[in-house]
Amino acid sequence: MNNKTYQDIAKGFVCKLTFSVSITMFLYCQPYLMYSVVTHDLKYTFIFGILALFCFGSIISESANIWYKENAIAHIKQAISICSPHLSNLEIKELNSQFARVKTRNDYILLDKKLRELAANNQLDLPKFDIL
Repeated sequence: MNNKTYQDIAKGFVCKLTFSVSITMFLYCQPYLMYSVVTHDLKYTFIFGILALFCFGSIISESANIWYKENAIAHIKQAISICSPHLSNLEIKELNSQFARVKTRNDYILLDKKLRELAANNQLDLPKFDIL
């Protein structure tokens, strides 16, 4: 994953515009693809088939990216919530601030490690999350 992914995670939201555009393009191509298949127009069948495959691949890729970001956000928020009974309000604010300032994968890993250490020191179990 690139740094932009972890910056999106720190913001707490995911832009879904690319996903919407991919679905629209995929749905737009379908009637033309079906028409070209029925009329046996191989040139247009090939063109719209390739375009439909590209859009479908884009949908799958963007779905996986959105799924990862949403789970990464939920993981850190849940970890902070689990540790919060053993932390002062200032420490909770510091963790939330550190999360909001994540810029790279390494920043995310350091925050996750810090939360795991806090949990271990207080005999708490944090859910497993595989950082990509």
